[in-house]
This record gives sequence, C-alpha cells and structure tokens, in this order.
Amino acid sequence: MDPRGIIIKVRDGFVITLSAPYTLASQLSDGCEERLLRPFNALRTSAKEDGFAFCLAGDSGERVRQLTYKPDHYSAFLCDQGVLGCDALSLDSEAAADLLLAFGEWLNSKQAEEFERDILAGDMTFEEARAISPKAFNMPRLQKLLVERFKTDSMPKGRPGKRTKYRREVEELYGLACRIYRETPGISWEEACDESTSKRPELVPATWIKDPGGSLEKQACRYWDKSNYSQKTYRDSRDG
Repeated sequence: MDPRGIIIKVRDGFVITLSAPYTLASQLSDGCEERLLRPFNALRTSAKEDGFAFCLAGDSGERVRQLTYKPDHYSAFLCDQGVLGCDALSLDSEAAADLLLAFGEWLNSKQAEEFERDILAGDMTFEEARAISPKAFNMPRLQKLLVERFKTDSMPKGRPGKRTKYRREVEELYGLACRIYRETPGISWEEACDESTSKRPELVPATWIKDPGGSLEKQACRYWDKSNYSQKTYRDSRDG
C-alpha cells in the first residue's frame, strides 16, 4: 500500500492526483491509508485567481471539505491563455474543469521543454525524465528527441552519483521538511531539512551519514520539487 497524495475524480474521464503531505491527505480519509488509493469525487470545481478549489464528496455523497490547489506557474498559464485571474472566478464547474485540464496539458508541455534542455545539456537522462513526470516524458517533443537519439546511438548517459530514484522513506523526509518549513515562521529551508532528518533518523539513507540535511536539500532541488510528488507549492505558501 503506497498512497502518494489525494486522487480526485473531477468528472467522468478526468482524474487527477494532487501531491499532499500525508497529514493533510489522511484527514480526508480519517487516517485510513487504503481509502487514499481510491478517488474522492468532486461535487464542484471552482477556478480561482491563484488556482482551483474542489468541493469533495464522502463515500456516501455528502460534502467532506473544500480542498484548494495552488499550482506553480498558474499565473504564467493564465497569461499565455489571455485570461485574467479575476475572470476565472466567474467560470461554472464544467468550465473550471476544462481550465484545469488545459492547465495540466500546458504544464506537461512546459516541463517537457525543461527536460529537453536538461537532456541536451547532459544534466538528465530520459530515464530520469520519465521517473520525474511520465506525462511530460510522453509529450511529442520529448518522444521525438528520444527517437532521434536512439537512431543516432547518442543516448545521454547519467553522470556518476547524480541519478535519483523514488524512495518512499526519502519522500517522507521531504514531506516532513516541507511541513516543518510551512508551519514554522522564520525557519529556512536548509534548517527545515536538517530538522526533518534529525526527527526521523531511521528514514535517512546510509549514504547520507555525513550531511543528512544537506543531502535532503539537494535531492529536493534535483528531484522531488520537479516530480509528481512535489510539495513545493504547499511549502512556498508560507511566504505568500
């Protein structure tokens, strides 16, 4: 059993997974991890100036709570679409869901562009891009580059010691550090990473023994903040 966020059925045929600290996700399921493996139905989706809000239903159809999603790059997306944040407030639930779907496609395209730059610069492999975001990896521009590199036998090779893979225990450390930063005014991100690894030493990989907090901070920058499990928006919400 490996819940990694909150699954929301926005409407028929449209399901999204929002990364969230386990403490937040578990509040929706009364602490039942198994429940987090199934989608919560959205009774209504609303567009906001800084993101989206969902009115979620319980298993019996009753309203559970309002959940807010404030994604990174949302303002840039609205600008690209020629939509003012205040105009989004007037959208009905169906139109708000359409906007959310368009945002996801736009974000995957932008992330694919970033992956392409990193791959061409030798800072990322295709395997790493796929691990961070399978949807961005499957965007046409990145698939075209993959085919070109494969045909010319010029696939990028990862640099020694730089490859990062998903590890549940490290995600827990990352999530704890994000919560510490979010809930502790004045603490720096570096200090939050140090405190996270100090509080949960049993989760710290053996290879991090020399600098646990620094290792977590580096992995957050390289992998977790870019991945499907990112909690960067939640973390940054402390600073407005």
